Amino acid sequence: MNELIAVEPECCAATQLITLASVVGFHEGRFIAEYPRYWVKLAYKATNCVSDDMQRSLLNEAIAHIKETSLLSTQRIYDQNQTWRNNAFEGEKAGVFGKVLTDGDYPMSENIHRIFPKKWSSERGIVQRAPTVDFFLFLLNPLLISSGSLVLIDPYFKPLDAKTLPLFKAVLRVAFQARCKEFVAFVREKKWGWNQRQSYKLLIDKIGTSISPGKNVTIHVCDDRYPTDWEEEGMHTRFIFSEKGGINLDKGLQLRGKDFSYIDKTQHEELLREYVEGLPPFKIHYSLRL
Repeated sequence: MNELIAVEPECCAATQLITLASVVGFHEGRFIAEYPRYWVKLAYKATNCVSDDMQRSLLNEAIAHIKETSLLSTQRIYDQNQTWRNNAFEGEKAGVFGKVLTDGDYPMSENIHRIFPKKWSSERGIVQRAPTVDFFLFLLNPLLISSGSLVLIDPYFKPLDAKTLPLFKAVLRVAFQARCKEFVAFVREKKWGWNQRQSYKLLIDKIGTSISPGKNVTIHVCDDRYPTDWEEEGMHTRFIFSEKGGINLDKGLQLRGKDFSYIDKTQHEELLREYVEGLPPFKIHYSLRL
């Protein structure tokens, strides 16, 4: 899960790049490193040597798809005095990259011309791990650094709880320092015993400094009982997701639970339809906007 692959830019002239683009991204649990930071420019440049117009067009589409769905920035320094391969191999030894793909046979790497048709199993499966703040930040990092907005579905979310507050503040810090503009949570009304004014004051006191200027945190306090069956509640499984993808959180955004996994494309699209593109599926009693 969260495997980061360094791809030599020259690989982007290989037909196998098209297959690679289909097995990376949030729905697969593995990503392509934006290494160096101008990797996309180098990737497009590499396709200039492809003489077949149709093939070059398909490769450029694959690069665009990777850029949109799978490319993650890395803080690793790129030494301009070294070759791409030497930089990448050092990154692999340091544990930054889980795999290095090259346009040839070299030690410490895999040749992109030989990696398919070998089946790449999905990396989005369940990870079992006792949660810490550092582990959560590793788990959520692709979402936090690449998403324009984040949505949390967690009926039991209590941001001021001792098991939640340090994690929530860390998540906001990382996300808001990247490109995220908004964090939205849907919570269950009967789990919130505070009145609206008291809730707002307590939240501002505790997390106000974690909200950067121009950023927003909104908490929707909902009644998620179904009108046809008042004993049945709609929110149970806890998710955090964005326009990019999402993660199933065992016990929600708190330092409890141990099972975590990326959601598949079908479930992701359903969450977007229900909570982002249309009206929320449940009655909202009130919203706290911080």
